[in-house]
Amino acid sequence: MKKSFMRSITFFLSLMMSFVSIPTVSYAYSEADAIYYDVDIDDYIEFDEDDFNDVCLDLMDTELDYIVFELPDWDEGILYYDYNGDDEEEISSYDEFYYDEEPSISDISFVPDEDCPSEITISYEGVDLDGNYFYGDIIIEVSGSSSDTDTYIEYSVYVDDTVTFDEDDFNDYCQEENNEDLDYVKFTLPSSSKGILYYDYDGDDEEEISSSDKFYYDGEPSISDITFVPDEDCPSEITISYEGVDVEGDYFYGDIIIEVSGTSSNTDTYIEYSAYESGTVIFDEDDFNDYCQEENNEDVDYIKFTLPSSSKGILYYDYDGDDEEKISSTDKFYYGGEPSISDITFVPDEDFTGDCEISFSGYDEDGDSIQGTVLISIKKNTQSYSADTISFTGYAGYKISFISSYFNDKCKSLTGSTLDYVHFTVPDASEGTLYYGYASENSYSSLVTEDTDYYYTETFPYLSDVSFVSASGNTSGTSGISYTGYGIDGSSFTGSISITYTALSGFTNITYESKSSQYFKDVGESYSWAANYIDTLYENGIVSGEVSSDGTRMFKPSNSITRGDFLLMLSKAFNLEITETSDNFSDVSEGSYYYNAIAAAKALGIAQGYNNNFYPQAAITREDAMVLALRAMELTGMQVTAGSLTELAVYTDYGLISGYAQEAIASLVKDGIITGSNNNINPKNNITRAEAAVIFHKIKY
Repeated sequence: MKKSFMRSITFFLSLMMSFVSIPTVSYAYSEADAIYYDVDIDDYIEFDEDDFNDVCLDLMDTELDYIVFELPDWDEGILYYDYNGDDEEEISSYDEFYYDEEPSISDISFVPDEDCPSEITISYEGVDLDGNYFYGDIIIEVSGSSSDTDTYIEYSVYVDDTVTFDEDDFNDYCQEENNEDLDYVKFTLPSSSKGILYYDYDGDDEEEISSSDKFYYDGEPSISDITFVPDEDCPSEITISYEGVDVEGDYFYGDIIIEVSGTSSNTDTYIEYSAYESGTVIFDEDDFNDYCQEENNEDVDYIKFTLPSSSKGILYYDYDGDDEEKISSTDKFYYGGEPSISDITFVPDEDFTGDCEISFSGYDEDGDSIQGTVLISIKKNTQSYSADTISFTGYAGYKISFISSYFNDKCKSLTGSTLDYVHFTVPDASEGTLYYGYASENSYSSLVTEDTDYYYTETFPYLSDVSFVSASGNTSGTSGISYTGYGIDGSSFTGSISITYTALSGFTNITYESKSSQYFKDVGESYSWAANYIDTLYENGIVSGEVSSDGTRMFKPSNSITRGDFLLMLSKAFNLEITETSDNFSDVSEGSYYYNAIAAAKALGIAQGYNNNFYPQAAITREDAMVLALRAMELTGMQVTAGSLTELAVYTDYGLISGYAQEAIASLVKDGIITGSNNNINPKNNITRAEAAVIFHKIKY
């Protein structure tokens, strides 16, 4: 829910915030191997700086300088510095932690939430001693997590029949997990060898769903309109995972177990894959485990492959199309371990079409042997697909980012395959420029070239880092770009991109009057962009600041505002009052100056906290501030125009916005209430007192 930009105000705040922003530099990112840890649900894990230095040395050939963490969601856990179980200091997403100096990476601890999933991924950005950037993931396996419990939604179906989901089953599960009604779910799609999920299935005009589609309880599109159609050769038991969000915005995860009667999987001797010529086939460890379960009633431990004839194709480990590592017939590949079965790729010979059989043997977890065959069908690609136009919008002369999921949706709807990579036709320079890793016209990784593969998934370079900048910053217009997409099965399709950009009128001639606050000594000319706003809020009793020992009033504009102080300001701005304040969050002390404000916000549904805690002394992030502000606006009847992903896509870091905050940030951007800085919205940064004052003033006055 957002409104359209008020152009002059938009640029005003964007320019003023740039005065305090960090200068943009050119980043050439590389991807590090994941770092793995294990922890019990009721314990915590301390990071080891040597683990991070090792991956840096392997990747960059230089020792590590420092890293910055992307914070996990609250329902996953919290990162602390110098944790002792009592006096906790949460870290922020812009804190730098060093190898071989202070503050040290080895002083970082992760404490899992009591309801966290069994596997948690924490991303980080690293910088080596030469100033080169890389990024990586920390994968933490949590033992004793509630997500490990065997609670399922269960269905049964005959192999030649269908099963339709019931929204009440999902709502009941949500009630058990979160004690709230369900809002929506998204499904992880099963492999086509197991079956297909359809929406509004009638056996004739089928509409396959995608993994990004949301299906609602008590709304449209409905969960109860989802139908699973098993493949005729599917296994007798199929697991479909899903992610749910309750009406309070909290996440949970679950599995659907479908028992299939009449299946031939007990006698089927093949694990089957298919691809088009020039495509590749990536093995799925779950397929081999399902096969082992059917044959031995146990999970698979490892398998070894009999190598195919090179005239048909080659098996590679960790294949990326460049640095290939062929496997040998003595190599062991594991289910749920490394080296993983899921990192095996079959690359067919360029002249091969037809069937290729690859035998395998191995052992289950009880030490019993298992044998089988992988049947790979390589099809001749005679089909030509043409996609509908993909549209993006933004501002003339500014970065317009491409959203990679749009291309994947086209690929899946046309070919049934997940997108692998895209080739772009480079536009004429008079139209604009395609960049990779763009920060500014003087800071970007590279220009996009027509023969470069830009990948949808984990392979570098990434499709999501491609963007367009129009040739003129003063003229509105539309530019078209052609592209060809390639599925992971070797299929291909063509399409076009339409980019509409609007000029920001008068932006080259705007000047601003330097002005200090009339009331606060520390709000000088450097805060001219906020001084009038702060004074207006002071005059209306919304802010008060502090009086120093010499009698001068101080606002501390650069300080991060705490969650408690933000709600106090919110309460005053919107006149939030309730008659009863006995119910409050467990960590909000009775008698504290913000007690009544937080109690009112909780009672009115504005503040929801987590596990009945609000963390009032913690600094509030920009995205959490936007969520609270929008809830207050809606509660008090203010008109807010709904925004969409289009408003967020103009920002370089829009992918860092948490799912629960996207709607609020998009709405306030569309309304012109927030604009970001240097093409960044900085959702994980803590909001300053001056920035909060500007937002409240623009909302109220």
